[in-house]
Amino acid sequence: MRALVTGAAGFIGSHLVDRLVALGWEVCGVDALLPYYSPAAKLRNLAAASGSAHFRLLQEDIRTCDLEPLLDDSTVVYHLAGQPGVADSWQTFDSYVAHNIVATQQVLQAAANRGVRRVVLASSSSVYGNTLELPLHEDRVPAPISPYGVTKQAAEQIALAYADRFALPLVILRYFTVYGPRQRPDMAIARFIARIAQGREVEVYGDGTQTRDVTYVSDVVEATIRAGASDGACAVVNVAGGARVSVLALIDAVAAALGQRARLRHLAPRPGDVAHTEASLDRAQRLLGFVPRVGIHEGIQRQVEWWSAHGD
Repeated sequence: MRALVTGAAGFIGSHLVDRLVALGWEVCGVDALLPYYSPAAKLRNLAAASGSAHFRLLQEDIRTCDLEPLLDDSTVVYHLAGQPGVADSWQTFDSYVAHNIVATQQVLQAAANRGVRRVVLASSSSVYGNTLELPLHEDRVPAPISPYGVTKQAAEQIALAYADRFALPLVILRYFTVYGPRQRPDMAIARFIARIAQGREVEVYGDGTQTRDVTYVSDVVEATIRAGASDGACAVVNVAGGARVSVLALIDAVAAALGQRARLRHLAPRPGDVAHTEASLDRAQRLLGFVPRVGIHEGIQRQVEWWSAHGD
């Protein structure tokens, strides 16, 4: 079994690579190592996989590199590469268009030309926008409220167009707030851990009562691999942790795992942040047999332990 993983050195991508290699797959990873955060940290994410003869990493921009030869004999393309982050998307929209839309079209075209068995596209709960009608079902009309969310929705629409035009087997996964070891340093739980551990104030945007359906990274990887192995027509599927928790409760859980107290500093809400997310997992269970396994307290404890060993 052979797989191409784009964004292989990232948070989720590196965990996916590790799991595929452990399962005996031949994996080609592609990553541009964009300096959104430390490229050295991204390479460290792949330390284990890089020691395996079953994995190779190409540092390439998927918008410009020749992808088709990389797809020879590939069973699945896992397209996880992209420009993340809601806040920055207001300032550098052209980068989000380039890495979330243009890059996705390049991957889809190469996959269609080579006739790969399945493409799994990583999307985001950000496409849903701001609504109090929870849980969120995949057939809800997307209404993103950030430039980032707009580019993820556009990537989905391009993928669906390719699936229709070329009969390209496709699964779109809408990830909900993924956390765990190797989480990007700009993400909320990673920031909470670092600031509380260092005795610094935790910056809370808004009053902290906003809620998120948080998902541990190993559960995301399990759903992603199941999507690659699935059959049938193209589908859009939520991937979430199955429990909604407030930002303040997340901070409390991090502080408890660290054995410290959190000092809070409230800031104005950030444009583009939604108030609440909660996923319906009915389709994930029906099509992928996916059920999340890791609860929030266990997951945060694991991330705290990883940060204690690797954080700075």
